[in-house]
Amino acid sequence: MDNIVSSILLSKSRREVLKYLHACDTDITGRELARRIGFSHQQTHNALRQLISFGIVERRIFGPAHLFRLNRQNQLTAELHRRQGTLMIDHAGEI
Repeated sequence: MDNIVSSILLSKSRREVLKYLHACDTDITGRELARRIGFSHQQTHNALRQLISFGIVERRIFGPAHLFRLNRQNQLTAELHRRQGTLMIDHAGEI
């Protein structure tokens, strides 16, 4: 699991998505998330797609909108939360 967690945290866009969703208690659209974290829609979409594939992020479709939220029941999410200090600072020192 350590390798998976480390590979997830290697991407700045994934880290930023995780940090934002960790602090957010409501669903958010991909475009709004991109605007709030300062990444392009495409970068954010790619990060979300990868996090969904690990089960860390959940997507639900509500009409034309795709809404995202952190899956707090996922074991990887729990491990990422346990390493909250890693999530709150830039893993590669880029912030």
